[in-house]
Amino acid sequence: GGALGGTAGYNWNAIRGKLNKDTAGTGTQITEQPDGSLKVHIPSQVTFDTDSATIKPSFRTVLDQVAQTLGQHQDVSANVVGHTDSTGNPSYNMQLSQRRAQSVAGYLGDRGVARNRLSAEGRGQTQPVADNATEAGRAQNRRVEIFLKPISG
Repeated sequence: GGALGGTAGYNWNAIRGKLNKDTAGTGTQITEQPDGSLKVHIPSQVTFDTDSATIKPSFRTVLDQVAQTLGQHQDVSANVVGHTDSTGNPSYNMQLSQRRAQSVAGYLGDRGVARNRLSAEGRGQTQPVADNATEAGRAQNRRVEIFLKPISG
C-alpha cells in the first residue's frame, strides 16, 4: 500500500494491469483520464439487456474483479456512470441510466465495498460516444463507466 492523501500522481499501474488481466476478453477498457482518475469502460453487450437495469451474468465477472480491486485499495473510491442510446424518451433514458448506475454501485456494495466509497449517476443519452443512427453506434452508447479516484484525505 501507498500513502493516503493527494490525488496527483496516483500510481494506477498495478490496478490497471490487474484489471486488464482479470477482464481480458470482455471488451472492458481501462484508461487513465486527464483528471488523474482511472476509467473502467464496460461495453453494452456485457452489462445489461435492452431496457433493463438487471446485471447480466457476464457482467458479474467484471464487477467482481472491480470489487476485489477496491477491496485491496481502501484509498480508492468509485463513481459509476450509466449511459443510454437515444432510442426512446430522454427523461425515461435518464432514469434508466440512473437505475443501471445504482444497480452496479449496489452490486459492488454487496461485494464488500464500503457504500461511502461508491456513487452512482445517470447521464441518459447526453454523452454519446458513437452515432445513434446505427445499431452499432447505439450499442456503443449503451454503457457503464466506473471512474476510480483516490480518496483525498
